[in-house]
Amino acid sequence: MSEKDAYIKKMEARIDRANAEIETYKAKSKEAGADAEIEYEKTLSDLRSKREAAEAKIDELKSAGEGAFADLKRNLEQIWDDFDVIPRRR
Repeated sequence: MSEKDAYIKKMEARIDRANAEIETYKAKSKEAGADAEIEYEKTLSDLRSKREAAEAKIDELKSAGEGAFADLKRNLEQIWDDFDVIPRRR
């Protein structure tokens, strides 16, 4: 398995974890009061947006040549860094 293929598998697993995190956050939003629900919805929207951006980059990586791997990997790492910060900034 090439480094690119291994990385794609790792990122697909990260998507699965992101989906679980979103579902957990969604459950918390249902428990929150009406005032907090608006903030939770904004956060959920941001999380979903970053997950979708990651999915798009993974698709791009699948069809990209080895030369583009390093740039796409950096882009994905930045998306995940942003994803991880979103719940803490609210």
